[in-house]
Amino acid sequence: MKSFSFALSVTLLALALSTSGCITAETIDHAEGSQYTNDKGEVIVNEKATPELFALLPLTVPADIVTLPFQLLIGYLEVKGALPMRGPM
Repeated sequence: MKSFSFALSVTLLALALSTSGCITAETIDHAEGSQYTNDKGEVIVNEKATPELFALLPLTVPADIVTLPFQLLIGYLEVKGALPMRGPM
């Protein structure tokens, strides 16, 4: 029974590390902002950086952990064809 518990823990840890952490990733993307340089060398700002959002990271990481079972379920259903695959948002 102890080996089963260890195997389950390792499996859950591997699944947790393999998910995207979408809430945290989105928060970091918005905090950093986005910009690019066009052909003329001008810097174009798509989204202004909001560094204050980095303060939300202590909340977003637990939110990703709590929503992990739902992310896994939705991913499983998408792979099995029960749900349509999501495209870029």
